[in-house]
Amino acid sequence: MLFGEALWERTPTDGELALFHGGGRREHHVELAALVEAATRVGFRPLRVHTATPVEWEDFESAHLAAAEAWLMAHAGEGRAEGVRASVEAFRQAYLRVGRRIQGLAYLLLGRPRGT
Repeated sequence: MLFGEALWERTPTDGELALFHGGGRREHHVELAALVEAATRVGFRPLRVHTATPVEWEDFESAHLAAAEAWLMAHAGEGRAEGVRASVEAFRQAYLRVGRRIQGLAYLLLGRPRGT
């Protein structure tokens, strides 16, 4: 099974968590070792463990923001546009100020032993 999950590259400080949109929480993610340990606890074996490079992570987040910005440009006059704009701006600020330094993405290729 291919499993992808956001993770902490390092444990964030309280100040860093406060900058996340809606207030981040440490339990939203774990560090890589804890993610692999969680997979093994439920019976999977890690065949490959990778993390996204900084460029891949930026591409992922930029694509997410680009889609929201494109929607905003096409629907600027709609009633919910202001709420979407505020949410996008908060996300962007959190990502640029702290997220890109402490968050990452793991790709785990997991197998399960026969008979389990």
